Amino acid sequence: MNSRLAIEECGFRYKSLKNEPKLGINEAYLGLILAPQRHLKGKLKMKDVNKLILVGRLGAEPVQRETKSGKRVVQFPLATARMNSQKEQETQWHRVVVWGKQAEMCQQYLDKGQTVYVEGILKSRKYTTQGGEERTAYEVHADEVNFLSKARGSVPAIESPMP
Repeated sequence: MNSRLAIEECGFRYKSLKNEPKLGINEAYLGLILAPQRHLKGKLKMKDVNKLILVGRLGAEPVQRETKSGKRVVQFPLATARMNSQKEQETQWHRVVVWGKQAEMCQQYLDKGQTVYVEGILKSRKYTTQGGEERTAYEVHADEVNFLSKARGSVPAIESPMP
């Protein structure tokens, strides 16, 4: 089996930059553009990705509420910071939404200022203000929240004595 067939069978698109008819496997990676593909009626369709990974500090205490159907949801602001080209710190604020059992854990153990790792998707929702103005809010709906700093109410680590 030639390298082109092997690459295409793995679900990648083969493209030679120099249109060379015969490429060995060592030469192939130099002239390939590999991209995941899905065929839809003979047309190439790329897979979409909506995934965010944030590491930052809570800007306020988590706020818990329940939906009409009884599902628990927690929201909290998360600040991420970076240094810009002028060596000034820029802070970006994100609204994080957590559902279910994980929401309960966030409500119970997180405090303002704690560092967390958040992995999730970006969602937008439209709403109208009391003044009648249309607005769009962007939220990170968390699939995973890991506590990176010591959580409130956590049991301190017990060290085993040296033998």
